[in-house]
Amino acid sequence: MKIGILTRRDGYNFGTSLQAYAIYRAIKRLENNVIVINYSEYSLKAKIKYIALSVMGKLHIPYNKSNIRYIQRKLFIEFDKLLDKTSSQFRYNIPDGWNDGFDKIVCGSDQIWNPAQKTDAFLLNFAPDYVSKIAYAPSIGLTDCIDKFTSNDLSLLKKFNHLSCRESNGCKLLSSMTGMNCHEVVDPTLLLDCSDWIKIEKPIDTPKSYLLTYFLGESKNYPDKAIHELAQRYNLEIINVCLPHYNDYPGILNMRCGPQEFLYLIHNASIICTNSYHGSVFSMIFNKLFYVFERRYNISGYNEHSRFDTLFASTPLTTVPLTSNLDELPYQHIDYAMINEVIQKKKEFSISYLQKSIYD
Repeated sequence: MKIGILTRRDGYNFGTSLQAYAIYRAIKRLENNVIVINYSEYSLKAKIKYIALSVMGKLHIPYNKSNIRYIQRKLFIEFDKLLDKTSSQFRYNIPDGWNDGFDKIVCGSDQIWNPAQKTDAFLLNFAPDYVSKIAYAPSIGLTDCIDKFTSNDLSLLKKFNHLSCRESNGCKLLSSMTGMNCHEVVDPTLLLDCSDWIKIEKPIDTPKSYLLTYFLGESKNYPDKAIHELAQRYNLEIINVCLPHYNDYPGILNMRCGPQEFLYLIHNASIICTNSYHGSVFSMIFNKLFYVFERRYNISGYNEHSRFDTLFASTPLTTVPLTSNLDELPYQHIDYAMINEVIQKKKEFSISYLQKSIYD
């Protein structure tokens, strides 16, 4: 049996790259003949811009916020080489009827079914009818978005042989839209053990003790007060990991790294502050004290909070208001004995779903 995987890998984002690696490794443990479809939803214009910035980096043309992370991008490209990929490469669209001898195609995870980010390719519109279609943990991300799905989307969703979602709200939405049973499963990164991630992490020079921050979006999402109060109380230096579209924050150590160095930084941090879903997931995998701060969005009504509601379900973990100070943080210690047990049960169910879907 030959299995194809279609997932989001592009964009130079830690969570995106690591979840792609995780779904690849998890399926490869079940079936050795697995290959990732070499697809990017980003336009040719975006690719040309990246090539131009790469040339500027090689020529040492003065950096700006767009190309200052040229070396960091190279680390993401190197990490992507850990995946076996199709020789055929596709950008934005995949031709109708294309198949590389696949018996089954698994799509997921990340936010590939978020109405603001999806493409028809992520709904497997190209796949022939004789190919079994499996959804593993695609994230919708948003709530109250049923009106964002078109009749074409619904037609493609009904062609799936096995349906699942990463969020409980997403499962309810997909079930109501399709009339199919949609299973709630964990993010692919949780299918691998902590030891699996430690094997591929890469050391990076750091202070002996540090607080790690990883925030998505603009600088208004950075809770400067709470972070500095935490660092002062525990005598920690502050490390911030940035990606191409982030601002740099003064007075702290801004580090450029790839996915494997990112794993090392989380594994060895004393405390983590983030507003990232995968920043939270890996903090849990490594049993770290961490705080998830609520995020402000530029689009009115745009809310991805359902991801955290599902992730933190049946645990004492919660998000923190962006304006919180040190005394308003909900806990100073996390009991991981109970949390690990909750995650393990969800993981076992998710692996069972994946096995049944592949061997059906």
